Amino acid sequence: NRDGAGFGGLIRNNAGNALLAYIGKSNCRSVIMQELYSIMFGMKGAATTGIQKLDVATDSLRAAHIVKNIEAPPWYARDQRDRLLIYRGQ
Repeated sequence: NRDGAGFGGLIRNNAGNALLAYIGKSNCRSVIMQELYSIMFGMKGAATTGIQKLDVATDSLRAAHIVKNIEAPPWYARDQRDRLLIYRGQ
């Protein structure tokens, strides 16, 4: 799609109840960027609502490796990775 793509996520408590749902859109057409945007917006939402402990789940192994600093991101995703590391407290 030339108009970009969407992303979203859901934060649940330990009982499985939804605490926060979010969606967004980016003009970037990179799948890895959309995955990183989704994780970042979830982390931001958790911080905003006072959630202190967060387990992140994703269907993208590459995004998980980038967030955990196991794999280097592509050059165009470095800024996004750096923002995620700040939210992680690194």
